Amino acid sequence: MHILEEPLSIPIPPSLLPDATSRVIFFDIETTGFSAHAAIPYLIGCAYWAEDTWKLRQWFLDDIQDEASMLSSFFDFISSYTWLIHFNGSSFDIPFLKKRMEHYQLKQNFSSFQILDLYREIKPYKKALGISNIRQRDLEEFLHIHRTDCFSGGDLIEVYFEYMAIHKEELYQSLLLHNADDVRGLIHLLPLYGLTQLLKGNFKVEKAEQRENIMTFFLKTEITLPDTITLNYGKYCLTIKNGQIMVQISVSHEVMKYFYNNYKDYYYLPKEDQAIHKSVAIYVDKAYRKAAKPSNCYTKRESFYLPIKDKNFAKDVFQRAYAEKEYFLEITEIFLQNKEMQREYIIQLFSI
Repeated sequence: MHILEEPLSIPIPPSLLPDATSRVIFFDIETTGFSAHAAIPYLIGCAYWAEDTWKLRQWFLDDIQDEASMLSSFFDFISSYTWLIHFNGSSFDIPFLKKRMEHYQLKQNFSSFQILDLYREIKPYKKALGISNIRQRDLEEFLHIHRTDCFSGGDLIEVYFEYMAIHKEELYQSLLLHNADDVRGLIHLLPLYGLTQLLKGNFKVEKAEQRENIMTFFLKTEITLPDTITLNYGKYCLTIKNGQIMVQISVSHEVMKYFYNNYKDYYYLPKEDQAIHKSVAIYVDKAYRKAAKPSNCYTKRESFYLPIKDKNFAKDVFQRAYAEKEYFLEITEIFLQNKEMQREYIIQLFSI
């Protein structure tokens, strides 16, 4: 077994970590197959923050008889940490290691760790990001992260067995490089994880501006984000560029309808094309009123409106017609002055 350590030159600060730097560790494994019953882990890599820099530590299995020792050494090292960060490790890496440690009757308690699976955090935003695949390499390319390694994990299984047969240094370095790039890539994905936290509400609204048919909200956050990114949802989009975060939303200026839920308490006035409560309608001639139906139990208002994704977001929600499933929020003076209301509005737009 070889244990190697080296510093990682990564400019991304640890500000996105879910806990103190001394309690968080990244890790990734390389195996000879997918089944923990028939395959083994031949390389484990982890990254951690120490002495104001990211560091890489790798365990390489150069003798299959040392697998138990490698597993024990790795688990002893991570046992002082609280958080494990990985990419789809909840489905593969952790179950695989648990089974291999159980095979050797080694003590392990992965359940004691807090888990941050970057794959599971980012996957729900696949459509918004406009990417077809959610593999780690695809996300790195999306963020314009350059990889020195050109192999896939599957490609390297044969490389590992070839190395074990002839111990060629070039093969050894290829194996180490792939794992190092995987671990390094986890840190590079932190800004993309930060983006998911932004969309969940980790921001404040600095100001809102309406110009013609566009409402722009300027946001502020302390978390680290990708340098440049655009999420386009059609009528609204999020843009991050040059340190500025903007949400731009199409504004509609037209007559909209507010539908009353308790239509049985209303009469519809065809001439005015609106509904009024029965307590008031008793003063209207019966010839000019009729029992309201769900489709005509409304009042109309010409104003400026923003699209709503969640129709339960606000008490007063407007529509163009009863059968249509598009919902709108009126831009009132109260809304324009209330930054927390604006923040909640943006959160529901980007909810998944």
